[in-house]
Amino acid sequence: SIGATPLYTGGNEYDLVSLDDIKLELQIASNTDDVWLAKQITRASNAIMQFVNRPVVPQTYQERFFFPVDPWPKTISDHICVLQLSIGPLIGRNGSVVVTHNPDSTTPVTLIEGLDYRVDIARGQITRLDPLTLYARNWPDTPILVQYQAGFSPIPDDIQDACIRLVKSRYYARQRDPMIRQENVAGVVETSYWFGNGPGNSSSNIPPDVAGLLSNYRTPIVS
Repeated sequence: SIGATPLYTGGNEYDLVSLDDIKLELQIASNTDDVWLAKQITRASNAIMQFVNRPVVPQTYQERFFFPVDPWPKTISDHICVLQLSIGPLIGRNGSVVVTHNPDSTTPVTLIEGLDYRVDIARGQITRLDPLTLYARNWPDTPILVQYQAGFSPIPDDIQDACIRLVKSRYYARQRDPMIRQENVAGVVETSYWFGNGPGNSSSNIPPDVAGLLSNYRTPIVS
């Protein structure tokens, strides 16, 4: 599958929150830090998308399906009736999933949703239909091209909250050593530092409170 055009239209096309959202949270009225804040929004958004390991900002994807063909004499003439899309969650509305049958031929056929196929948005599945009976049928062995939209629309509040928290922590940490854990000025200065990745010493650059907000959206990585 390949990514195509992002549908998000605010600020940077992959930003999870707007500059105005951040300035409202930080109670900033001036434009002095706008360039710096915009960079931090993009960096925090990228960190979150890497952490959850799935699309967040709505985008359009194309996915091709090639079915194995048995040698003659064929023992299987057609193939399973459900196509499982690899990227989700799907954004559901009529016409958001376009299926083209035999797309590489000189006469490709664009199928009709509701007549030739049915979309299960929640599961990311496409079922081939018999246009006469509207019962499920199997797919022919010629290639299938599916164009669909995946991501969150609108972006959930807790994901936006996670992005705001990341930018906010970076804003208040601009003028201090990020490795300082504790500093005691009682006659003699005593300073202790975080090691590794800081608080929690986890393998991620996402702090625990932000990771908690994102945990329901994270796709496990199996190696």
